[in-house]
Amino acid sequence: PAARFEYASPSINSFTADKVISKEIKKEKRILMMARFFLSDHKGCFNIPDIMSESMRGYTLVLIIGAGTIPADIEKEIQRKAAQFGIHIEYKHKISDYEKYLEIQRAGLLLFPSFFEGYGYPPIEALYFNTPCIAFELPVLRETCKDGVIYVPRGDWTAFKEKIKEVITS
Repeated sequence: PAARFEYASPSINSFTADKVISKEIKKEKRILMMARFFLSDHKGCFNIPDIMSESMRGYTLVLIIGAGTIPADIEKEIQRKAAQFGIHIEYKHKISDYEKYLEIQRAGLLLFPSFFEGYGYPPIEALYFNTPCIAFELPVLRETCKDGVIYVPRGDWTAFKEKIKEVITS
């Protein structure tokens, strides 16, 4: 009853993450995004086509899909924009923590366009793997990630797209 905590580090599956880090995998021209389309209007996944642009030409956009499937109209628009901008698309469904961490380690950038989070693990995991992460400005991310994430105003898709360009070209 007398226990008090000033700070508790965000927990991830470090046992598995450390197995991936030990492999010294180099960063590639890959942009990673966790995507959920079932009961998830707040995740920002329906706006994936809005952040695709010419600056992503030659990159692979990897969508790790947890629950549900991509609605046909969104998938069609993602494919259209990918063809327009020369972006390769990879879909990965319900992968293990090990596979997810391999993808984070390989990625040159992680996108986290969520409008609301109770905690927000992907940015924390990106920090663990030294992978830049762009996210909407959310209090929980400021609390858990401090200035380790590249923030844009919540809902500003133009700013999100511009930050992608900045990170890719820097």
